Amino acid sequence: MIDTSVKGKTQLQLGSAAALLVAALLGITVVAPAETGFDPFGSGTALGILKGVDPAVHSVHAAALVQDQVRFTLDPFQSVEYKYRLAEGDTMLYGWQATGSVVFEMHGELDGAPAGASQRYHIGRRAEASGRFTAPAAGVHGWYWQNRGFETVEVSLTASGFMASARLYDRSGVREVSLSGG
Repeated sequence: MIDTSVKGKTQLQLGSAAALLVAALLGITVVAPAETGFDPFGSGTALGILKGVDPAVHSVHAAALVQDQVRFTLDPFQSVEYKYRLAEGDTMLYGWQATGSVVFEMHGELDGAPAGASQRYHIGRRAEASGRFTAPAAGVHGWYWQNRGFETVEVSLTASGFMASARLYDRSGVREVSLSGG
């Protein structure tokens, strides 16, 4: 049975006000630190919800956000290398597909490292790969693909991120590639 008396209405109003107050308090002390990093009372840190703001999430980038799409045709036993200039901590999303299996290596040449030195990230043989890459240090980071088959293979790469430029290494030498923000 529902109490429709004045006393019942007052209790309902007080209960609703208390629920709103609790919701607002939880919003400020728990939800805001977890969702936005805003922690005015330090409750997010105290509760372990907020362990500090991740600088990779809240950073300003010198490079513009760009999307790059390139395609390479590899004759039998031909190779190509394509890398992006990234600052330390900058991230790119990528996906590449080949019309046949290729040998590949994802690696980086870090600024300040000895000439010819590189850091390997992934190596293998397949026809596609995709993922997210965050540069462990400033430098050029990207892929080497080699067609070890007897048929021509086409490799298509799409990448999005904070890449300042690209560098292409092929049989005609090394070329810098300009990227446009967009």
